[in-house]
Amino acid sequence: MPTSCSGLRLWPRDHQPRITAVTGLRKPKAATVTGPSRARPPFALTPTALSETLTISSGGMTSRLDRLEKAGLIACRPHPRDRRGTLVTLTQEGRTVIDDLVGAHVGNQRRALAGLGADDQHSLNGLLAKLIAGLAEGGETAAGERPRPPRAIR
Repeated sequence: MPTSCSGLRLWPRDHQPRITAVTGLRKPKAATVTGPSRARPPFALTPTALSETLTISSGGMTSRLDRLEKAGLIACRPHPRDRRGTLVTLTQEGRTVIDDLVGAHVGNQRRALAGLGADDQHSLNGLLAKLIAGLAEGGETAAGERPRPPRAIR
């Protein structure tokens, strides 16, 4: 069954056209743009952290970041503690796209779960929380995120 929660993401193919219609982004670019928004403050990630999280090559990440920067969705700025490094942050336009993306994704989740009653949704939420806890083993992801329990969908 398609669903999503922090730390566990299943992206059904039939949901992609809705996401693209709202944001103009296909899944790979959308995943890249959401990276900095999921990081800890100051909500910036290195290109290396992004490529490791998304499991793509550094060359592929550089190309993707160049396109997203040219589109005005991200900004690449010097790393404050590593003069050879770069940090990727969202621009205001990028934050607007993320807000639209989250809204569309939550709508997809609601549609996916519409066939379950409140008790079933609560049970599913508990099971997914256990699954995430078991997968995460209390550690951090490559992007420095702490796994969070899923939120109830209302």
